[in-house]
Formats: sequence, structure tokens, C-alpha cells
Amino acid sequence: MGAHWAERCLSTNYADASSRLMNLGKILAGDLLINNSDRFPLIWDNDGNNSNILFEVKTDEKIDDDLILNPNYLDFNFNDSVAIDTVACCINELDWIGLKNMERYLDRLKKFINYVFEDLKIIISGKFAVNEYEYPSMARFSAFFHTYTGYDIRGRSLFRIIEGMVIGLYNI
Repeated sequence: MGAHWAERCLSTNYADASSRLMNLGKILAGDLLINNSDRFPLIWDNDGNNSNILFEVKTDEKIDDDLILNPNYLDFNFNDSVAIDTVACCINELDWIGLKNMERYLDRLKKFINYVFEDLKIIISGKFAVNEYEYPSMARFSAFFHTYTGYDIRGRSLFRIIEGMVIGLYNI
């Protein structure tokens, strides 16, 4: 994607980014609850798989093929974030190994969700502005995007992703 397109897609400086970021958070919520350890590095010690998320470009625009190959061309609009190759990592809890794996999963899930809510508690307390806070709970997720795009997703953009995650968890 590259840093310019990632900024265009993920920065709340663009009006169309908020719903896309919130949808990304809903994808995270779904991945957390089905134990999809492949897409993003959240609760498991993995690198994530950048091929399992797509950002849809509006297809009603006529874009010259040469322009779409230019990483500095930003005059198009993204629609939404789309999860692909979703995998549920089921845990068989009928034997002691499965029970141990279930305990590990639930422990990691609980710790991560608590970590996210600690960040939100700090924001709600007014100690930091939404756009200035670093969101330590999302550090690995942010590093994932930086590794694959060169763009630092932070501040209000991370808040929107967390907001989508909370809405997704609630809806689930």
C-alpha cells in the first residue's frame, strides 16, 4: 500500500476514514472472539498477515491505470476495510491439552481487552487528548501497519479502531 495511500486510507484527516477505521475495529473484535491468530498481532505472538485485509477503492471513479500505479496519486476514495481468509482457530476442550490452550486463550483475551479499556479509561479521565495519546494496547497492531506500509497509525485513528472494536464486541 505504501505510506501515502495508507495515510489517505487510515488518517482521520480525511472525512471518509472514520467509518473505515471503525469497521477495521469490528474486524479485530471478530478475530479476537473466533481466535483468528493469523490476520493481526493482537493476543498471540505472531507477525500478522497483511494479505488478509483489503481496502476497497471506489469503483465508480474512472482512474487511469498509470495513475493507480503512482504511489503519490491520492485523488481517489477508499470505501471500506474488508477481511479475507478469516480462520477460526477452534480449541478442543475435551482433553487436558485443549483445556490448557483454552485457559491460555481466555487469559490472553482478557488481558488484551483489559489493556484496551485501560487506554480508554485514561482518555475518559481527560489526562490526554484523544489525538495525543499513544494507546499502548495497540502498539503491536500499529507496528504491524508501519511494517507493511511505512505509515504510523496513531492518535484519533487508533481511537476510531478501538471504538469499532468495542462496538463489535458489544454487538457480538
